[in-house]
Amino acid sequence: MVSRKMFLVLAMTLALALLLPLVALADGGSVDALRPADVDPAKLDATMQTKLSLVPITAEQDARWEAAFEKQMMLLQDRLSPEEMAALDMETLSGKIDMLAIQESAGVKIPQAPVAMKKGAAPDGWFSSGKSNVDLSVARNGDFLLGHKWAPWGYWAHAAMWDGYNGSNKTLHARGYGWGVRHDSSNWFRTQYSRVAVMGVYTNSSIRNSATSYARAQLGEPYTIYTSKTNQSKWYCSKLVWAGYYWRSNKSINLDPNGGYWVTPNNLWYTGWTYVRAIG
Repeated sequence: MVSRKMFLVLAMTLALALLLPLVALADGGSVDALRPADVDPAKLDATMQTKLSLVPITAEQDARWEAAFEKQMMLLQDRLSPEEMAALDMETLSGKIDMLAIQESAGVKIPQAPVAMKKGAAPDGWFSSGKSNVDLSVARNGDFLLGHKWAPWGYWAHAAMWDGYNGSNKTLHARGYGWGVRHDSSNWFRTQYSRVAVMGVYTNSSIRNSATSYARAQLGEPYTIYTSKTNQSKWYCSKLVWAGYYWRSNKSINLDPNGGYWVTPNNLWYTGWTYVRAIG
């Protein structure tokens, strides 16, 4: 026989179980509080089509680009010491791998590239800066930013968490070799990149906040691209974003759609887990 106290406990448990999905739906006001599997497939398809329409490179081309980039990195490991590999970042890497081979493998013609350029050299303007006019007022704690310059790994060169803890609104990122994981101003991306996207993840605010907290806990740790995704003491930009969501969702949110050795900023764009909140 169930006691009155036990009956009340069971009733409250059932009520919470029924209420929690409604709370999740209310969080964020729309689909951003859900998993991709919970979103109307037509909406997910529309989200992906929107992303594809906003960049001059298809998902298939990006996959070929990443495969060519990883091949170049493997070749580079045969020529450089582990210490030299660990010191590479976007700027220094461009002069050490065959950028034309990567571009040709992907079937992508870079708009800034001159008609003729030396094999292995980055084209003039490859890393040129610009001023973005993206609306950052829509960014929430746990969103992330992508910055465009043509880079060794593709269209999106850099990624960062948006840290809105207590209204601070800072850029939280693995900035580069010698900088490590650090905070910069909320406007940092707009001054560094010609195009910036504010990206949301299909999840709830609890996981968004936890992912940012995870990234914040890495402040001061070193930058290197010579590290596996699962190493939790060395960081590069997109790995920091990926890891925050991966580890704080108990490995259920994987922002790397193809599971390569590296997770690039472009992986964060093409995964079905993410959508565009603002771009400019």
